[in-house]
Amino acid sequence: MQRHRAIVRRGDTCALQHVPTPTPGPGEVVIAAEMVSLCGTDIQILRGMRDDPSPIVGHEGLARVAAVGEGVENLAIGQRVMVNPTAPDDPSFLLGHNVEGLFQERTLLPASAVTAGQIVSVGAHRDPKTTTGNGTDTVSSTEADLDAGLGTLVEPLAVVRYALACLTRQQVTHLVVLGGGLIGLLAALVARRTFGPAMSITVVHHNDDVRAWAQRALGPGLHHVDDRDADTHLQHAVDAPCAVLAAGYRDATVTSIDTAATLLRDRLRAVHAVGGVAAGDRSAVFPSLDLAAARAANTGAPWPPRVSEEIPKGAATPVHFTGNRGVSNDMLQAAFDELRRHGADYARLLTHRVGMAEGVALINTICRDKQRVVNGSPVIRLVVDLHR
Repeated sequence: MQRHRAIVRRGDTCALQHVPTPTPGPGEVVIAAEMVSLCGTDIQILRGMRDDPSPIVGHEGLARVAAVGEGVENLAIGQRVMVNPTAPDDPSFLLGHNVEGLFQERTLLPASAVTAGQIVSVGAHRDPKTTTGNGTDTVSSTEADLDAGLGTLVEPLAVVRYALACLTRQQVTHLVVLGGGLIGLLAALVARRTFGPAMSITVVHHNDDVRAWAQRALGPGLHHVDDRDADTHLQHAVDAPCAVLAAGYRDATVTSIDTAATLLRDRLRAVHAVGGVAAGDRSAVFPSLDLAAARAANTGAPWPPRVSEEIPKGAATPVHFTGNRGVSNDMLQAAFDELRRHGADYARLLTHRVGMAEGVALINTICRDKQRVVNGSPVIRLVVDLHR
């Protein structure tokens, strides 16, 4: 039996193990991920903050088709692909949550995901007939000009672009990003590139090391505020009209939105929740709003988005509330193209690139030991190279 390396969770610890390599059945596909990133949702799963059952997490990264089952069409061995991890019409497929994820050298994708179109081609496959004499494959320009590390940003970039599109359906001139993790900083960079000086951008950080790093690394045009100073800043330094993007962990989403809405009052026009919302969590400021349902309503990122509207307590102006779980294939492709054009602007977020053995150690440091600073630098994006 063939085996491959995988980063497998065991309680609150991950380990590098050799696991059986699957053979695809009818309609199934096996892929070989190139590089895979550790995202905020993965961290929550590994810390036990979520009850997702998959022993192998990971859903962000490009891959190659390694094997196809009987009846699979339009996918060839060697073809470069990405997987849309969220299927709007199939809750049984959530890559890295209830289906084994990408932190392994081979990942089996079920026939239901293949049929639903969750596998998205991003370039022509490597044809054995085009292999050069020295054994090096000829690769199409579509494939060659996107680094695999940058490929781990495709899905979060697509999410951020959708969130900003939702928020700016309202006329706003100031964006407040709640959370200085990968999503929050990515949102700030995208907003700066998209809107320029017409949009003031404030990022509220919960970690001093990350805030200091962001001030040094991300350049001008962004206001970085420690959460201990956020009250004063939001009350006095944020212009009207403004929008809030909630980009923290699910256990802080409702609280952070409530705090911001209370401070911003009638200057607030729109809120978008990227961070998860636990079922049953209720807002004290938007008491009639089911935040989890409002976010779930945009699973797969429909356009135009489904919008909820409510006047916050103590204010007179209605706020448009949106959120989303996952994005469409077209949005993934658009994000891929954005990274091809402007990858250098986003590459600075890839702070740690390591092989699988070191990756396991860093995952345990981040998730089990809850350390954010590694080798003197805060981890903004950990990228694990599955070929090392």
